Amino acid sequence: MSRQGITAWDGRANLPILHEPTRNTYPLYPYKHSGAVVVAGFGDTLQRDLDAVQAIRPDLPIIAVNKACEVIKAFAIYSFHFERGKLDEWAKAQRKRFGEGFAVFGPGKKEWYEHNKRNYPHVEYWAPTTASRGSSGWCAVKLAKLLGFDEVIMCGIPVQPGPYADRRPALYWQSKKTNAVEQFRKAIEADTASHQGVTSMSGWSRELLGAPAWART
Repeated sequence: MSRQGITAWDGRANLPILHEPTRNTYPLYPYKHSGAVVVAGFGDTLQRDLDAVQAIRPDLPIIAVNKACEVIKAFAIYSFHFERGKLDEWAKAQRKRFGEGFAVFGPGKKEWYEHNKRNYPHVEYWAPTTASRGSSGWCAVKLAKLLGFDEVIMCGIPVQPGPYADRRPALYWQSKKTNAVEQFRKAIEADTASHQGVTSMSGWSRELLGAPAWART
């Protein structure tokens, strides 16, 4: 049980590894993967979604997004917000709680690689094609597909107003000034090239993309 009350599993033992580098990563991520993966955000549906997946598809590998990096053991962590004070702190929290054994990804452009390497040393791999206006969660979905996974299950990424998984108010998501939810939804809807093989366990994203076949009850 974490201090935020989130429980999950360590799926690294079930991570398929092909010793072939992933293109469009800088430096080259040395592996390709396959099969199913969970992409875990920090929305208020996170625990319910994880429990439902674990009951039917236990111990899948996990990519953790943003604050989920603090409470879920992942083989990879990701954020669109790769600057200091965000992704570097989430990486420190992952390492402190769970130890080593994870890779840190961000979406920086190839032409910014040298600059980013100097200024954001906490990011190990840059994956430009993951950048999207569809939220960090959707960017991480694109990362999962880039890494070779053909089944991506979104947990804690309902893409709807609501608190975070630790019940704190998600002010950015709820603000009428930012209009964030509408912008994220439009970007995800438009990114049809990334929809194949992607499902969601909850919320608006489940309505758009559907749930895994075994979860359609």
